[in-house]
Amino acid sequence: MSKVSGVIRGGLLVTERGFRRSDVAITDGIVTEIGDCIADSGGETVDAEGLVVAPSFIDLHTHTRVPGGEESETLESVEQAAIFGGYRYLLAMPNTDPAMDSVGVLRSITDRLEKLRVTVEQSSAITIGRAGEQLVDIYSLAEAGVRFFTDDGTGLRSPSLMREALEMSALLGVVIAQHSQDPELSSGGSINEGTVSVRLGLGSIPESAESVMVARDIELLKAYGGNLHVLHVSARESVNLIRHARSEGLRITSEVAPHHLLLDDSRTGGFDPIFKVNPPLRSVATRMALVQACISGEFDAIATDHAPHSDHAKQKPFSEAAFGMLGLQTAFSAAWTAMFNHPGWDESELEAGLAWDQIDGLEPWQLVRLHRVISLLSFGPARIVGIDAGIRVGTNANLVLVDPRSEWVPSPGDIVSRSRNLPYLGMALRGRVVGQILDGSVVLREGKLCS
Repeated sequence: MSKVSGVIRGGLLVTERGFRRSDVAITDGIVTEIGDCIADSGGETVDAEGLVVAPSFIDLHTHTRVPGGEESETLESVEQAAIFGGYRYLLAMPNTDPAMDSVGVLRSITDRLEKLRVTVEQSSAITIGRAGEQLVDIYSLAEAGVRFFTDDGTGLRSPSLMREALEMSALLGVVIAQHSQDPELSSGGSINEGTVSVRLGLGSIPESAESVMVARDIELLKAYGGNLHVLHVSARESVNLIRHARSEGLRITSEVAPHHLLLDDSRTGGFDPIFKVNPPLRSVATRMALVQACISGEFDAIATDHAPHSDHAKQKPFSEAAFGMLGLQTAFSAAWTAMFNHPGWDESELEAGLAWDQIDGLEPWQLVRLHRVISLLSFGPARIVGIDAGIRVGTNANLVLVDPRSEWVPSPGDIVSRSRNLPYLGMALRGRVVGQILDGSVVLREGKLCS
């Protein structure tokens, strides 16, 4: 694709320390100037008044379904979903067929990944076949470039294997990403343990199924070292445990999914499998606690857990339907809606930023929350994957244009994934990605995909 030249004028530029109103000049795909009243240079001029100019987003948790699950998603369709969602980077989970558990399987798709406009980095399983019985050859996979290891979809039950994996992560500098869920406490569960599960008579998954495994892994991390990332945190006690582990200097990071911020277990009351996800949607109280944890800076990232499923996998009785939801296209909107609607605020929120130029229609405390959402989609996950997320002079232009004041209602026609299991259909969402430049090329303009 041709590289763009021009000026993005009048937008609210996102930095790690806040917002500032600035023009951004781009020449042949490279950011060449950031400042006020930049002169036109003959290229394209984009009026970004009322828009936020942010670093392109980074997702730590995408199910591409490739290889083996192309009925649900393809690399081409997941790329389109990522572009519409404002993403430049996806960390692909190893829940594939065959599972990503060897250098050979990894190399079978390497050429296809390199052809994509969006960067897709493939993670590996921790154990062979994700069966939880024998570690993969972490050393060889790390030599081949794999930096993240996870049995996502199931928790690594064996403490001795988890100890060995963490020790290898310390030695090789890789990350062990854990789906924290005790298999005995969650056995047979479909939804959150609570009043809804009792009323529906469905098997449940308590918050303790997550937090007891988080606690175990923190003890192993404390004793043996390593690098631990906790996937899709959904329990209040998990947040407390991770906070305490950080205070002790342990190398632990965590993510939360947009659906756990915006949706609660009341959505499952109608037995609609589109709301079946693992970990499950939690109570209203827990959902609000997770939003507050985002506002307070407890999480490192918001990660989509984008999990496409074909209709025949979802359109079954609730207890038999597949777990998972789509998330790439709507992550910003869902997270921003949850933050925006969260009740109450205090003066301490205003201390989070140092540079707070305004945008009409948003209060200062709302801008602080908007900055938190964007940071958790960009700067935070960028630190975990080790890439630069800033918009800086001399770098390739990787940025999104976001309209934080728009409101929209997703419809089936908006979905570009091969699957249709989007939980926000018919819901009023706030904010939308309207443009994106990837590596200096325009890929999304006024909400429409560019070829």
